[in-house]
Amino acid sequence: MRKPTGWVALHRKLWESDIWKSHKPFDERSAWIDLLLMAEFEDRDKAKRGQILTSYGELANRWHWGKSKVYRFLHYLETENCIEISRSESGTANGTANGTVLTIEKYALYQDVWNGKRNEKRKHNNNINNIHAPDRAGTLPERNEEDEDIGPIFA
Repeated sequence: MRKPTGWVALHRKLWESDIWKSHKPFDERSAWIDLLLMAEFEDRDKAKRGQILTSYGELANRWHWGKSKVYRFLHYLETENCIEISRSESGTANGTANGTVLTIEKYALYQDVWNGKRNEKRKHNNNINNIHAPDRAGTLPERNEEDEDIGPIFA
């Protein structure tokens, strides 16, 4: 079987599915996808794009895990350069006074590649190797020979 390449877009409506609402504990893959879905898509008052304001307790409840498992998982993701963990000065999104800021590393890599204008441009150029993300206006830069490959998502 050929190894798949490219991206898959996941809509946040995934959270509304019966499978996602299940009371079964999450596995690590589901928790990682949940973090990607939870991250802010654009800058907000308390969190910047790619960040999540939360707490270990909130994630433990959400994923049906103990706080120690959440702690170990998040610190594993941090050692793999998937996230950065820092303290929240303003609490969590749900109003908890003391919180944690999780910053998804390479967030633009996960999100900017799925853009209608980008796909139109790709079809127009018939160039599947053009993997650059659009700027805020939706404009894609042209790929040239000096561009580097994006490399692995888990650095």
